[in-house]
Amino acid sequence: MNTLPTWIASDSTEAVHIAEQIGYPVALKLRSPDIPHKSEVQGVMLYLRTANEVQQAANAIFRSRKNGLATGAGPRPVGAKYG
Repeated sequence: MNTLPTWIASDSTEAVHIAEQIGYPVALKLRSPDIPHKSEVQGVMLYLRTANEVQQAANAIFRSRKNGLATGAGPRPVGAKYG
């Protein structure tokens, strides 16, 4: 089974840095063991195409976390073929 690589960012600056390294577009997903359905808490942002979009999405994800349950945000490539 082929899977896409995933990185973990601890803040929006790190998320932008990772996105710049892997290339756009990227998806950003909340990382939290306490929230099983990330999309229900707006914890998944897709097709982010610029550093500004990644920064805004990461800031929104980190702002929305409750009681420190989020452990990071995971940027990953979108639409790329790996394997």
